[in-house]
Amino acid sequence: MPPRKSHLRVVSNNDRFEVPSITCHICDTSIDSTAPFFDVKLKITSGVNKALDGSKTSDQLEEDIDSLIDELSKRDKKSLEEEVCLERNFQVCPTCRKRILSMLNSE
Repeated sequence: MPPRKSHLRVVSNNDRFEVPSITCHICDTSIDSTAPFFDVKLKITSGVNKALDGSKTSDQLEEDIDSLIDELSKRDKKSLEEEVCLERNFQVCPTCRKRILSMLNSE
């Protein structure tokens, strides 16, 4: 995927454009503007590992909810948001792409 237009800037009056180099977010290698690189999109969302199974009374559920609200009110907004859904974008070099794929395929 080529760099976005926002990465382009006019260098001189003869309409030449210069694309700044990109740095791999994993190994910090500078990726030449003509070399391939890869965008990695990471999205981590929370899951639920137990469902309401009807074993708790409404009073117990209300207690649990009150306790949860109390616990959450003590935490900062950003950490709560990232616990529910965390999204990040990275640019990586071909070598680190292979490393990522190798890690994911080893499980």
